[in-house]
Amino acid sequence: MKHLKTPSVALFFSLFICSFLLNFKMAAQGIYQLPKKKVIEFAMNAPTPTYIINNIQSMEKLPFDGVIFELPQSVVGGNVFDVKGWQKVSKEALEKQLDTMRMMPTSSKLTDNFLAIFGASSMDWFSDSDWKLVIEQIRYCAKAAKIAKIKGICWDAEPYYSYSPWLVKVQPDAASRSYAQYYDKVRQRGKEFVEAIQAEFSEAVIFSLRQLSDLSSKASFATHYNLLAAKDNKSKQDTLPFIHWSLVVPFTNGLLDAILPEAKCIDANEDAYYYTSAEDFYYSSHVIKKEALCLVAPENRVKYQSQVSLGHAVAFDWYLGYWVEAFDKFGFSPVQSRMGLVMTDAERLKYLQHNLYYALKSSDEYVWIWSEEMSLWENKNVPSGFIDAITVAKNKYENGEPLGYSITSLINNSQQKAKQLLKKKKK
Repeated sequence: MKHLKTPSVALFFSLFICSFLLNFKMAAQGIYQLPKKKVIEFAMNAPTPTYIINNIQSMEKLPFDGVIFELPQSVVGGNVFDVKGWQKVSKEALEKQLDTMRMMPTSSKLTDNFLAIFGASSMDWFSDSDWKLVIEQIRYCAKAAKIAKIKGICWDAEPYYSYSPWLVKVQPDAASRSYAQYYDKVRQRGKEFVEAIQAEFSEAVIFSLRQLSDLSSKASFATHYNLLAAKDNKSKQDTLPFIHWSLVVPFTNGLLDAILPEAKCIDANEDAYYYTSAEDFYYSSHVIKKEALCLVAPENRVKYQSQVSLGHAVAFDWYLGYWVEAFDKFGFSPVQSRMGLVMTDAERLKYLQHNLYYALKSSDEYVWIWSEEMSLWENKNVPSGFIDAITVAKNKYENGEPLGYSITSLINNSQQKAKQLLKKKKK
């Protein structure tokens, strides 16, 4: 009998060892690689598909993971709310541009590219005939993006030099319609907007430069109100119809109404341009993901939390003090806008590197860099050291290194110098 028991003990021991090793192997796999953070380039003089086709090799030399590009004006340049311009586009121009999109190169370096569409508007929210044309154009742009095999659509809702479709008081029928009527109609249009994109490109990432982040107290157009800080819903509701980006709220809810499970949206937080501390980035993350839920319909909150990611923006021109005139025009802080004017070149680079580092640390996946007075791809008007600062910030983040410094003193000193500059201007 003894010789019959021995194999059982040996078998038990073997199974124990196998189980131990298996569990050890599983435990050893408990740490996984973090998702890669990506830096996307966008500019006032954004490249066209033709430029990318002809210059992809030189573009790959810069420290970016993707580019936001524009369609040419022959097909209205992605101004999807410009119904008057769309009616003038020929079928030949549309087909020719799709042929160009088929030639777009793939890149192992520039992996996350987006086609820009814009909110400059000549449409009426309540006009079904206008919206038939809007949807035609959105579907065309989404089709072009799908053909090009890119990541998705960049939605820049800023109206720039047209009237704002987001401010209630400037709408054609503002005097005769209630805010509730506008809310319901714009929510419907937001739903139609995303349905049009998904009809052609179901898995598209919608990279939205302006979304509920525009309602944060850190946002530039929120300097005259603080909607999300109001303690009661009545105060928020009373304020909402009068704020600059009021109709972005129903439009976002409409987008959430129809977004497909395989799609996702990025709130790319354009107003991160102006942040002056690491805390600003982390605070905005809390506000956009948590406090902004009061603007999201209850039936959309699961989608909002699971399919809307947080991005951040960095603007080259801000560090150079190029936007003083615009800030003065809109009544923004004259001290903040003049900080770049009084900084040294070394201080500007330090500020830029700091903000890019913490933008990467606190975003979910994407950071984007905006420029107006320079061309990064053609190396025109790019200040010395700016590209190197991007590389350093990216490397420190990717290697898990601390930034190594604070900019508190830099910002405080720059604000004092800016105040002195304003005093001299008044004399």
